[in-house]
Amino acid sequence: MTSVRMRRVSSQRGVNVGRKAADLNACRRFYSRVSRLLNIGSRVLSCLNRGDIMTSSSKRKEEVHVVNGGVKQSAWSKAISCKAVWEEKDEFLDVVYWIRQIIAVILGVIWGVAPLKGFLGIVIFCVINAGVLYVYFSSFQQVDEEEYGGTWELTKEGFMTSFALFLVVWIIFYTALHYD
Repeated sequence: MTSVRMRRVSSQRGVNVGRKAADLNACRRFYSRVSRLLNIGSRVLSCLNRGDIMTSSSKRKEEVHVVNGGVKQSAWSKAISCKAVWEEKDEFLDVVYWIRQIIAVILGVIWGVAPLKGFLGIVIFCVINAGVLYVYFSSFQQVDEEEYGGTWELTKEGFMTSFALFLVVWIIFYTALHYD
């Protein structure tokens, strides 16, 4: 072999050895990270099994809770009962959000069937949506508004999504029924 060829072979071997060392270091870092994640995951699972912590998704999956004498009551049955007791703040806010969405769909269909147009339709929707929800939480449920951040916070809970839903339903029904 010539000296030039020997240098190429030896340099290629050095590159291969260097690559193998880099790959080995990358694998070690990867496995150390995975083992740390597994360790954290096992600690979280043990806490969940003991009941120390509860994730928000598991809170929302609980549809019923225990009330007087072990009778279970869902969030929606509490939503339609007057002066219900809300143990969890998020549960009541979810009910307010979904009531607002239902109102948006109903008003969107009505506005689309009755050929209501323009700014007047938007203003009437805003007044009805906010007014119905205000009456619901202040008179029907009689919740303490300050516990939820004040009257304004409860009034605007989920408003923008319901407004967008209202506009989509209104446009679809108006276009389907009244567009030439």
